[in-house]
Amino acid sequence: MRGKHALSCTVALNGDMEPGNNLISGSVYVGPGTGMAEGPDRPAAFGLDRVRPSLFSGNVMLAYSLPGPTKVSLDIFDANGARVRSLVRAQVPGGRHQALWDGQDRAGQAVPTGLYFCRLVAGDNTATSALMKIR
Repeated sequence: MRGKHALSCTVALNGDMEPGNNLISGSVYVGPGTGMAEGPDRPAAFGLDRVRPSLFSGNVMLAYSLPGPTKVSLDIFDANGARVRSLVRAQVPGGRHQALWDGQDRAGQAVPTGLYFCRLVAGDNTATSALMKIR
């Protein structure tokens, strides 16, 4: 489709202990001649897929999409907003990607049962998803 299009998404995080994190928003602008090809390996927009499983006791797979190459950070935070683990901190090519979290903190210790947040930052885009560790 020719022309310039804007898509906005806003997510409010209830219960987040840091007021600055309560509202996350971003926009994607697509115009002709971007040089970006859409298809199964080249998504049209930034996104953090739904975490599966959102209730977990061992490993959890985190999938995300990037329309082009960008610096990415993918981090896990506890319910108090403290960073538990950094999974990705690198320049990542465009496409669909996955990262596995084994339910451990940065010291290699299993995290306790509770609510955790996965936050993906890629350039000016941010997405957050909640997950619950059980048992």
